[in-house]
Amino acid sequence: MVLCGENVSDYDMIEKTLSTFHPGNIVLQQQYRANGYTRYSKLMEVLLVAEQNNELVMMNHQTRPTGAAPFPEANVASSSQNNGRGRGRGYGRNRGRGRGRGRGRGQGKEYRPDDPTMKGI
Repeated sequence: MVLCGENVSDYDMIEKTLSTFHPGNIVLQQQYRANGYTRYSKLMEVLLVAEQNNELVMMNHQTRPTGAAPFPEANVASSSQNNGRGRGRGYGRNRGRGRGRGRGRGQGKEYRPDDPTMKGI
């Protein structure tokens, strides 16, 4: 490649590109140098893919920032918290008809069929 009358090699372009990395990304710069790219086009391919991946990560972070509510569990069979005890509806305390007094024999009073005051109730 000729730039301003001078021949510019792939090596020069690679070095110029890697030397313009931000000081916070010095580790990335070293990793790209260690990969030993000989063609500038190949380095640019890799850098563009890395940039696209970084944009995707940032977009995902913006939709659900760190510390936000976690994603719901994917393989949960049921959302109820019964911990495997009981089945179906009406299981547990105070469900259905209940126990004790008031199960069809009078109006919540003790059932005594011999008591004449209880006739008609």
